[in-house]
Amino acid sequence: MDLVNNHLMKIVSFLSHPILITALFCVLLISGEAWGGIYFQYIILGLIHGSGYSVTGLIAICASFPATIAPLMASKVSRLAMIILMPLSLFLFFTGERKTYYSATFEQPIPLLMLVFWGSCMLLLVFQTLLPTKKYGNEKKAIRQG
Repeated sequence: MDLVNNHLMKIVSFLSHPILITALFCVLLISGEAWGGIYFQYIILGLIHGSGYSVTGLIAICASFPATIAPLMASKVSRLAMIILMPLSLFLFFTGERKTYYSATFEQPIPLLMLVFWGSCMLLLVFQTLLPTKKYGNEKKAIRQG
């Protein structure tokens, strides 16, 4: 049973890693009426105009790096910034001036599956960041010593 828990925790830890979530965020497929692409492309193109979705997306991407190497408190703050800013960036993007222009993203299976997978990984990050986690290896040592 411990072996299953350890493997499950490794999978959850991998899927909720900030770098993986950032990579998935950057390569989300966006489908428009005329053309589409990855979300990072839209973030870069929006920076020229100072778009809100672009600025929040870039800040969220930059927040993912301290989330992996910083001390615990800074890591939590960076993860919380990612949790808030990434979905906010997508919300601002899809509800912006061209609301229906990118609606094909929610109709085509591949972009929709990528969005759902990214959202699932984000939920794992939310749970891992906000809920206290148990260290299974330390419990076993405490039982043996006690």
